[in-house]
Amino acid sequence: MKELLSQFTGRELHIDEFLAFQYLLDYKSRYELFKLERNSDIFRDLKSASERFTIHCGNGEQVIANYSKLNHDFPKNSVISLNVNGFMASEDGLCSYGIKSLSNALLAYKNNSNVIGAKINFDSGGGEAMSGHILHDAIGEFKKPVIAFVYNAGSAAYLAASKAKEIVAANENAKVGSIGSYISLVKSFIEKYGNDIIDIYSDQSPEKNKEFRSALQ
Repeated sequence: MKELLSQFTGRELHIDEFLAFQYLLDYKSRYELFKLERNSDIFRDLKSASERFTIHCGNGEQVIANYSKLNHDFPKNSVISLNVNGFMASEDGLCSYGIKSLSNALLAYKNNSNVIGAKINFDSGGGEAMSGHILHDAIGEFKKPVIAFVYNAGSAAYLAASKAKEIVAANENAKVGSIGSYISLVKSFIEKYGNDIIDIYSDQSPEKNKEFRSALQ
């Protein structure tokens, strides 16, 4: 199970089998598809597409660039346009690039005098909380105006977008908000964990995992 999930996240995950089950049906079908050699191009194409971004040049032209080969050959008064789509993961995965790669691309133009700002297009309900913090910090470090153009920016996506100078709704149906974190736990997991596992905390850590400890009780 862990090996299967690591194929799509790019790293080993330490999660309980009850929590992993909801991912397995989707990931298993993708993995079986990936193992067929004739389908391997599908995954390469998806990842390649996820690293592309647009440079709106000062002369009215548009240039396509990507994270692995950054383009710095464009005129003054240009704007970098990046996309945050789907589930936000910090690290790169099998089918997509993560928020760290996107943030690094943004910051690569921090000291480029031809770049006057950036536009980040959001269509994401969120994802890993850390990914929202990473992009939020990168927008601040960029130190040039950033506009968040939003179709959907929830949770971690809204956390990132909130650092932009301005948030622009793409249309009247755009959704923004739902800040906060949560976790879904199978009830049988709580019971099994409480019966089979003992956690020992330091006397100096009374708030450690407070919410989880309350759930067990």
